[in-house]
Amino acid sequence: MNRTETTRYKMRPPLNRTTNPTETAPAPDQDPGPVSEYFDMTTPEWILFFAVPEEVRFLLKQLKHRGIPCIRKRPSNLLPGESLWQAGRVLFHVTGMGPYRANQITLPPLSPAGISPQILTCGFAGALNPKMSHGQVLFDADSGFLPGLYSKPHNLYPGRFHQADRVAVTRQQKAELWASTEADAVEMESGILRQRCRDRGLRSATVRVISDVANEDLPMDFNAVMSTDGRMLWDRFALQLLASPRRVPALIRFQSRVQSAAEQLAEALLSLDDWVQSAQNSRRECEVTDRSPKCRR
Repeated sequence: MNRTETTRYKMRPPLNRTTNPTETAPAPDQDPGPVSEYFDMTTPEWILFFAVPEEVRFLLKQLKHRGIPCIRKRPSNLLPGESLWQAGRVLFHVTGMGPYRANQITLPPLSPAGISPQILTCGFAGALNPKMSHGQVLFDADSGFLPGLYSKPHNLYPGRFHQADRVAVTRQQKAELWASTEADAVEMESGILRQRCRDRGLRSATVRVISDVANEDLPMDFNAVMSTDGRMLWDRFALQLLASPRRVPALIRFQSRVQSAAEQLAEALLSLDDWVQSAQNSRRECEVTDRSPKCRR
């Protein structure tokens, strides 16, 4: 396979599920742009994974401001909470939260010619190390992968991540994880994704921003409003707010800090020229039909 050969980035086979078939994934941006159910594209050079739309929304807006179009894709078998975007030869895949979702997604195999996507797993992380500050961006990469990570002086620091099955809500829970793991931050998807990449011979790195510091309690137990398959249950969320309306101001403040963290993450990712050039240099003029985009160089 060469760089000009067309391939299809395949999602999982259609699943039998009991969720509402009309439910669609939340859009990472207010302006979703052209949508197609199927798409064929030149072999993607990069895939950036995120768990929730809030982690990638600002990044997509920044790409748009740079004149790089991001086209939303809707394969028919996306799970609720999933969304997929394309900019040139870069894919942005919002998977949903937690280890279950990280195990569900389909990763591309290493091609016979050795041309396969390079992987970044991105998003928010909770600080375990008391020295970590809000908005600080940590990374962990395979040996020899993305050397530019180490040469960027602004807000990019090497760190250790621990993958957990649940959100660390209280400062006590974070302190216990810090004592038992000595990891700098905790997340819920990258550990599994990175191991699956290694099993397939794909190179990968984790790039995550600190959304809450070690001595901070979250304003709500988010584990109580999440399904076992990693979806937010908004009815439970609303019931918790009705039961305790005094949480609302704290949630508003937390949302503001999370938005600021997402902006810091986008700035750090955009400083990595490797994947940004794949989006810029592969810019194509597309005519999108109801079933698939027809693109010409």
